[in-house]
Amino acid sequence: ALSFYGILAQFPYTITSVTPAKTKKIVYNEKEFEFAHLKKEYFFGFVKKDNFLIALPEKALLDELYFISKGLTSVPLDELNLSPINKNKLKKMIKYYKFLPLKNLVEKYVK
Repeated sequence: ALSFYGILAQFPYTITSVTPAKTKKIVYNEKEFEFAHLKKEYFFGFVKKDNFLIALPEKALLDELYFISKGLTSVPLDELNLSPINKNKLKKMIKYYKFLPLKNLVEKYVK
């Protein structure tokens, strides 16, 4: 979703989807797909585009920052294009996450 909305400039090598199930990676046609575990209470903020569900830009950013704050992934945060992000919507969404390192990361990088 980050690439879809232009937040992440480069197309990622790994395409990540969130799931309430255990994290799993598969390779198909030389492309890596990751199904990253996310708590059920964090499943919100998705919209239907054509024939698939995709996270809203704010939700996609929060999920990525959540995984970064847990040390599960890394993205050069200074390279993110935050112009598609509605900061008021982001502030409302972050209230659903009960994880202080995520809140600190958002306060540091999203101004």
